[in-house]
Amino acid sequence: MTGGPLRRSEAAAALIREWRGSGWVYLCQWSDSWRAAHFVGGHREGGESFRECAVREALEELPVGPDDLWVPDEPLAHLEYVTLSWSTGVPTAYAISVFRVALAAAARQGVDARPENLWVARGEARTGRAADGTRVSPTVDLILTKLGL
Repeated sequence: MTGGPLRRSEAAAALIREWRGSGWVYLCQWSDSWRAAHFVGGHREGGESFRECAVREALEELPVGPDDLWVPDEPLAHLEYVTLSWSTGVPTAYAISVFRVALAAAARQGVDARPENLWVARGEARTGRAADGTRVSPTVDLILTKLGL
């Protein structure tokens, strides 16, 4: 470690969940760059609020329009932690605002029809594998743990 300033990453994540059977499942999406499924979300652009980032990312990543989602004004949580970055391999200070996003019922069919989208149960996030064997990013478990879910 060089002792210099930490790399910083600011992002927003959309926590989209649904009750199925005996528990909550969370919408994740396959990422080729991570080679794992992760929450819908991404890096905050210059001058963008965390909420604006969450809305933009949901609109970019899901087959939905602005009227198909509800994003509250305030995040469910703002998380800050330091961990090793998957992409760079260096310690990174993360600041992630997590928004509990709701999808309109009409939008669900399009979301479910896309093969890159999958619903992940809490236990699957803990083990790092979805029921179908898809790798789930450890960040999904980290965020759910930090949220107490």
